[in-house]
Amino acid sequence: MKKIPRLAFLIPVTALILAGQGPPPGDVGGGPGFGPKGGRGHGRPEQVVTGAPYSGTLTEQRQQTLPDGNQISRQTVTKVYRDSEGRVRKEITTTGRNGQTHQFVTLFDPLGGFEARLNPQKLTAEKHPLPPQRQGEKTPPAPPSGEDGPQIKTEDLGSNTIEGQAATGKRVTVTIPAGEMDNPDAVQIVREIWTSTALKVPVLITSTNPHFGKSTTQLTGISQGEPDAALFQIPSNYKVTTRTGLHGPPGFGGHGPAGEE
Repeated sequence: MKKIPRLAFLIPVTALILAGQGPPPGDVGGGPGFGPKGGRGHGRPEQVVTGAPYSGTLTEQRQQTLPDGNQISRQTVTKVYRDSEGRVRKEITTTGRNGQTHQFVTLFDPLGGFEARLNPQKLTAEKHPLPPQRQGEKTPPAPPSGEDGPQIKTEDLGSNTIEGQAATGKRVTVTIPAGEMDNPDAVQIVREIWTSTALKVPVLITSTNPHFGKSTTQLTGISQGEPDAALFQIPSNYKVTTRTGLHGPPGFGGHGPAGEE
């Protein structure tokens, strides 16, 4: 049987894991970015949640052990705000392998019909109109599993209190049979997600993947008060570029014609 290329195989496997988590895997309800790219997946929410404002600090720790024994550690810290209307602001700081930090801000505004990426250092913003049916999209179906493909097991972990939030948990285990990726033994990828019942956002996710290492993502310092409305607006002194056409994560160009405001 012809082998599936490693990269092509890992993509549907990731989709399988995320599809089994219960709530949508991206920015659930306008919460922290718990997508497949972790700290780099801080884009638009998978769904809009209203009437449940909050703010908090999302910290993601990733650790990978290389074949020679060296370890790579990365950290992403995100300050998250969501108001009662479902608008979301994220102030993101990433630390790479060389210790350098990068900062940017993203906004998601279902009322104004846009998402934007702000650069506080340059006082610029790249703005993307939201697609007309964005909120009606459904999570793509996961690739099917079978005897010759990855085996998926989903477990209900019950209820727990995490960071003062009543939460429900699930564990998704994907087992890749021996030989599927030229792997001599079976490979297991395990992901646990705990979701706040009141806020409808994950408050804790742990993931173990032999190819990408271990990661822990946790929401702390949660406040359920209404954030300042000014946090969800592009400052008047920013130079704004609006992009139309194809839509993608804000701040990554090439998505269509651009105009300045």
